[in-house]
Amino acid sequence: KHVLGHCASRHLRGAGGCDGLLAGPQGVAAAEALRAAFVRQPQLDTLEHIADAFAYLLDLAEGAREVVHGLASDLNAQLQQVLPRLASGEPVGAQDVPPAD
Repeated sequence: KHVLGHCASRHLRGAGGCDGLLAGPQGVAAAEALRAAFVRQPQLDTLEHIADAFAYLLDLAEGAREVVHGLASDLNAQLQQVLPRLASGEPVGAQDVPPAD
């Protein structure tokens, strides 16, 4: 998170230095690694750090957008599966949410 934040701030200032680090396939690979960590992480504090890292990565790697969009779509689909049960007052636990790929 901190390295990505540093690179993103340098990028926005036009200072460079990190541009090649996450260009092209490296940025997509970093986004995929963050996605894998996000879907397996139960701790909310850690999820927040991963989300921050995604935000920085979006400024640095164009290919990260597709990965983040895919993650958001998957999370939305999971939410849509449990919403009817939540609306009916039926208890829903982690076992009711399908595992991530």
